[in-house]
Amino acid sequence: MPAAADEAAWTERRLKAAADGSATTPDDGTGAPYPGLARYGTEDRAHFFGREELVADLLELTRHHPVAALVGASGSGKSSLLRAGLVPAVQEDPATDAAVIRILTPGPAPFRTHQALLTPGALLLVDQFEEVFTLCRDPAERDAFIGLLTGPGRRAVLAVRADFSGRCAEHPALAAALREAALLVGPMTPEQLRAAVVGPATAERLIVERELTARIVADAAGEPGGLPLLSHALLETWRRRRGRTLTAEAYEAIGGMRGAVAHTAEEVFTALGPHERQAARALLLRLISPGDATEDTRRSAARAELPPGPAAGHVLERLVRARLLTVDDGTVDLAHEALIRGWPRLRGWIERDRDRLRLHRRLIDAARTWDRLGRDEGALYRGAQLAAAREAFAPFPDGTAEDRAHPGSTRRTLPVDGGPDGAAIPLTDGERDFLTASLRADDDRLRAAQRAARRLRLLTAALSALLCLTAVAGLVIQRQNTVAERRAVESEARRIAETARSVRASDPRTALRLGLAAWRLAELPETRRALFEAADQPLTDRFDLPEIPADLEPHENDDNSSWPVLSADGRTVSVVGPDRVARWDAATRARLPDLPGLGAAADRMLAIDPDARRVAYGNRDGVRIWDTAAGRPTGGPFGPRGSHQEGWFGPGGRLYVSYRPGAGLTLWDTRTGRRLLAVPGKQTPVRLVTLSADDGLLAFCPSGGRLQLWDTGSGRRLATPGASGICAAESLVPAPDGRSFAVSTEGGVRVWDARTGRTLHRIPARGSATTAFGSDGTLLATLDSAGVGLWRLTTGAPPRPLLRVPRGAMNLAELRIDPDTGALRSLEYQPSLTLWTFAYDRAAAQGPGAAPLGRAAYSPDGTRLVTHRAGAYRVRDAADGRVLAVLPGPGGAVGCGECVPMAFSPDGRHFGYADASGRLTVRDLVTGVSRSAPAPPSFDGGLSVGAGGTEIRASRSGPGHKSVDRLRLPERGGSGSRGWSTLLAGVHGPVLGTTPEDAVLTGRRTLIEPRTGRARTVLPGAGHAHAVAFGPDGAHTALTGADGRVTLWRSGGRAPLAELAPADPAAAFRGRPPAPAFSPDSRWVALADTAGRITVRDTAAPRSPGLVVTTGRAPVLALAFSPDGGELRVTTAHSVHRAHSLDPARAAAVVCARSGGGLGEEEWRTHLPHLPHRKTCP
Repeated sequence: MPAAADEAAWTERRLKAAADGSATTPDDGTGAPYPGLARYGTEDRAHFFGREELVADLLELTRHHPVAALVGASGSGKSSLLRAGLVPAVQEDPATDAAVIRILTPGPAPFRTHQALLTPGALLLVDQFEEVFTLCRDPAERDAFIGLLTGPGRRAVLAVRADFSGRCAEHPALAAALREAALLVGPMTPEQLRAAVVGPATAERLIVERELTARIVADAAGEPGGLPLLSHALLETWRRRRGRTLTAEAYEAIGGMRGAVAHTAEEVFTALGPHERQAARALLLRLISPGDATEDTRRSAARAELPPGPAAGHVLERLVRARLLTVDDGTVDLAHEALIRGWPRLRGWIERDRDRLRLHRRLIDAARTWDRLGRDEGALYRGAQLAAAREAFAPFPDGTAEDRAHPGSTRRTLPVDGGPDGAAIPLTDGERDFLTASLRADDDRLRAAQRAARRLRLLTAALSALLCLTAVAGLVIQRQNTVAERRAVESEARRIAETARSVRASDPRTALRLGLAAWRLAELPETRRALFEAADQPLTDRFDLPEIPADLEPHENDDNSSWPVLSADGRTVSVVGPDRVARWDAATRARLPDLPGLGAAADRMLAIDPDARRVAYGNRDGVRIWDTAAGRPTGGPFGPRGSHQEGWFGPGGRLYVSYRPGAGLTLWDTRTGRRLLAVPGKQTPVRLVTLSADDGLLAFCPSGGRLQLWDTGSGRRLATPGASGICAAESLVPAPDGRSFAVSTEGGVRVWDARTGRTLHRIPARGSATTAFGSDGTLLATLDSAGVGLWRLTTGAPPRPLLRVPRGAMNLAELRIDPDTGALRSLEYQPSLTLWTFAYDRAAAQGPGAAPLGRAAYSPDGTRLVTHRAGAYRVRDAADGRVLAVLPGPGGAVGCGECVPMAFSPDGRHFGYADASGRLTVRDLVTGVSRSAPAPPSFDGGLSVGAGGTEIRASRSGPGHKSVDRLRLPERGGSGSRGWSTLLAGVHGPVLGTTPEDAVLTGRRTLIEPRTGRARTVLPGAGHAHAVAFGPDGAHTALTGADGRVTLWRSGGRAPLAELAPADPAAAFRGRPPAPAFSPDSRWVALADTAGRITVRDTAAPRSPGLVVTTGRAPVLALAFSPDGGELRVTTAHSVHRAHSLDPARAAAVVCARSGGGLGEEEWRTHLPHLPHRKTCP
């Protein structure tokens, strides 16, 4: 339960939920036209629409056949069709001649239970006929019941699920009776769906908005098992009708057809036993196809894929009956993908082991391919694939609970960490055979290698007799052994590097340690990437607190008996209960000494101060303050009596605000029990009760009123300029300055100055957000539906994002900033108590922020940076971002609209740009001398500066004229020139840059030799190029195309090396892609996209895994290596200067600090059992 300001947000959400519940339309005597998740009954005939054709067909079968069957998928409406369709039709049809109609479901003993009902002349409607196979375990009982149905003089209509129609063929008499008397129930057509929606409403003289009808028809079309969801959504829409009209607004408000899914799913799951929960989890996860940068989707699974055993069969039956799954034609599927998005528990299972699930899906495909190819050994896993599969599947305990009951089972399972109800997904026989065969083949290869090694040793012994060759042979053998050992270690290093990536979301601390261990074992491209990914990963720890002891569990029907609290500095987690206060160190996970509990007072807790040092509780004498350290009450009673009240501590814990309906709002000093302020009036109820950080201001919202602000020292009510709309906010959190507050609304977060009414900052958020300030007020953390964000607040500048982490399946609540360790922590309450830690220290240490930049460019040697914003160029020192000079920006006379021409000479000393007068200027950045000339006609913004800065080249794209022109600048500073001359006519595309040899490259990939004016070569590739970089060695070129792909060449662009796709292909269409950058020795090339993703690749092996650098998702404008190649310098739209170290030693030091040390000996044995333990941290 949140404390202080967070508690106010919790109270508000509770009140809002109550308000939402009362938003339904009062009963006006109109009957509900839809049954919801229940089936239509015989009494619902007037509301049953859309199945008229099926009813007529079924009635025709009933007339001419003694036994008929209605066959359809689960949720297709068979039960409703029998009761609301067939029964009234038979009653009105004299040709059917049914004296008695009886409806029954078989149950576990169908013959004994229903024998008396099966009288001649009666028409039996047997719903859920599949129960004779699922519930009835006695074959004799089953045969007797079926014999009674198919005997002489009997008449029956059976509703059976499609996946059990094959079982009917096991009984000859039943198969013969149904051979020509089975009716298939398919999905409803759009016209039938429209009738099912509008018909019942019309029968009750209600109106359905056309927009609502169209939306429902679109949602329900083609959804297997979707009719119950449709009916339930319509029922909830009817309950929220406006007058006599069912509106699309009400349908949207309940979440449409998906709104009821989460409740139903959770209800079914919690009713299962422990083993059945494991089976349900295994079954549901097998029906998921985890997305990769896309939404998760459902997948059909054959019945043979599902876990064996009675528990799994029972679970499948329960889930199908609840209409969460559909079973049809031998396959099982989710009834709706809304189950994935709308059920937090299932979403959490998926997110917590997404990587292993992807491995499992690939294993399924590989096993099927292997089987299709006749189990060819060439289709088996090997190398990296086998290493990943071995890590994910092979080492774990066998099977489910049922498998463990049979020690002979060899089943291997896919472990999925799911908290207290976690389980494993069993592999099918085919998958297990494939993985076993792959492991056996790998073992065979290993044994073959070992045999070869033994033969080599025998040969060595034989040759040892030849004394002249002994020394040479010994050296050869030693070298071979050394190579073999090194390769074995490298293989292990690659394996645990992949393991680190797979557990990053579920076990971030282990991922940090594994990434470091991989690099310590072998310095490879894969392990280098693992090390730097570990150093850059924001999620550094997931601490699942041990299960709360029984004495700290909340009492039944009482949420106040124990409260978990995350301290204001984020360093301690406390759970306050009757018998003790349990505490944990957030950084080290160590259990701290318990403090005395509150005893009986725990049932009457009202509030806990931000650090869990004081607890307010109510009794018959008033409010008492419990000192958790001393284990006893402190001070005398004060305030309202009894526990039927609310209370809030101030940020410092000294002041306390009490509220009791009818008694108003009162401020108290907890040390003396003295009343400091009594707000006049009987406000009922109140919300957003908040004290400023210095306890000087009290803010709250009375019911239906405007925000009130009181000076706690003078007792005066203050004006609230700019407070309009605050009372509709989700939360009000005080800032450390004592005068401003973070206001969270559906439209985002704003920082409001209570004294002046000014909005100091606006931070975007997706929906309402939880917020927390850092201790000095310069950092603000946000938690919304998209994820966790951290923002730098600077006076006079827009908030700068430092950290953004997707929320995934984390059900986060409280949020705290720990500035001393550079950590952001959040507490998750459900499904278990979990503490998440995010590191922001490296992001916060980056260079200064600024108003959003437009463009930026680094000099070829990486020593200077030029940024453009607000009509001016700023020349900066690339090492620290300091401004060295300010140059006037381009004016309208330059002729290319809003373009920002800028270019460096090949040596980086001269900078070309368009000045405020519209002239093209080249500035010597060493002497400060500038030379300028008018821009050529039809200038399109493409600009380059020749060697020595004496010549500029510009591209023109006027009507009927396209060329690259050149102009010689004056020998000395000033204006004037000899006039523009055409370098090459007919060239399409702007000038991109100048090569080290002074050639000009255009956007059409044409290289122009300035001495001859001829195209020297045309670089291969389709479409325009947007950016280029030339390696300092003169032998490498990197060109970024319009689609974001980067092509690498060697030997001046004549020999293609590789074509690399961007990390985010869609990013290429969200702005101008930044130019690549080469390291000073041309060994490394850095590639970036506008979504903030940077990859550093080895030019000798560009297709090998690259080193990933994160920028907080800020659009990258420019990047360059430092002159020594030790760091990568990045300029983004929100940050002038960000320096990312490329030194593995520094990255390893960061990982050691964040992970609390390397792998211990026990962890090492778990992950690297075949290698001796190594110390990876000092």
